[in-house]
Amino acid sequence: MTSATSSSVFAATIVRPRYTNIIQVTPSTLGGNAKTHAVLGNAPASFSNLVDPVASGPTRNLNSILAFNAPIRPAFTGRRRFGTGFVSQFRPTLSQAMTWRTEWSSISAWIAGLLGAGQFYLQSLGPRTADPYGAAEKHLVPQAAEVFSAIEEFHRNYASILPETARSTLERFLGASRMYFTTGKIDALAGIQIRLTALAALRTEFDYHAADLSAVARVLSERAFVHLQRAIVADADCRGRWKRAFREGETACEQLGAVHLLSHGIWAFKVSAEGERTDLVFGERLLDTAEPEATASALVLTEWKRAKDTADLGRKAVEAVDQAERYSSGVLAGIELATHRYVVLVSEEVIVPPPEERRGNVTYRHVNIAVSPKPPSKGPARQRRPRG
Repeated sequence: MTSATSSSVFAATIVRPRYTNIIQVTPSTLGGNAKTHAVLGNAPASFSNLVDPVASGPTRNLNSILAFNAPIRPAFTGRRRFGTGFVSQFRPTLSQAMTWRTEWSSISAWIAGLLGAGQFYLQSLGPRTADPYGAAEKHLVPQAAEVFSAIEEFHRNYASILPETARSTLERFLGASRMYFTTGKIDALAGIQIRLTALAALRTEFDYHAADLSAVARVLSERAFVHLQRAIVADADCRGRWKRAFREGETACEQLGAVHLLSHGIWAFKVSAEGERTDLVFGERLLDTAEPEATASALVLTEWKRAKDTADLGRKAVEAVDQAERYSSGVLAGIELATHRYVVLVSEEVIVPPPEERRGNVTYRHVNIAVSPKPPSKGPARQRRPRG
């Protein structure tokens, strides 16, 4: 948008919970006599009553549009208040119990809204470089600083449970960009450029790493095992099937377990004596991976062992890890969980499994599935594990 006679239209869309704001800016909007319209859900509203009575020309409406959302300030009910000002209403209200993924989604949406505001600011300047009314310093610079503060706090709260690549991305950003957000001695236009570019780059890279297969596959796997144990407790038919499988042996447990995991999007396999992938249901080498790739979210190595009692537990766990260590097939990029493997110890009563074991770059997670569990008050306490 370079002049008042241009026929172009710029639309900035910022998504927030339940509805969308669409700010449409036409060439005449940048003059002092035109109206700017906003659509809030299905309710149209005019910006004509927001015109700055002191300013004039393009900046008159620019300041009004950027300040439009300032009075609406939903509180951040978690560890801090996110702040106020432009795009503050686009950040959803969050609870203290939110996970790091939920909180990052909020910060990511905040960055997106700020980028939309910055895009409008730069396009509205056109060939001019002057900002006589300080729209950038009033609205964009403070918001960028608040976003940076929120990212710092996000890192303090969740660094220990973030995927390694995501944490590395965050720490690299904080180290390289802190000077841009904590000093006001940067020229307005250049300052907006470096701040918003840094935030845009962080958002793109962190979103990619946050969606890492290993994190998703681990969540799906953990959910599947929790669901299985609870189903055995709550469903008599399910409990009966698992009791029969336990009596029959490990192969029967593997088959039932694999079918259950598949219902959660996990294609489980084991390792043969030759170190090759083996299908848990059919007991054959898993040579064709087209079906798992087409139907499952992740391919996960599992070793199922029947532990008759606590004394048998340690030996079975070691046996399972040693068996998994034979795995020699190449990891299938894009579908196979390479960082974690699961040792599933099936027992009659609840037993406390061994802690996680790390060998090289692989973590072995021990899970207990009890086919005849006693009520929690009568059985041994299960270990609580941090959520990641």
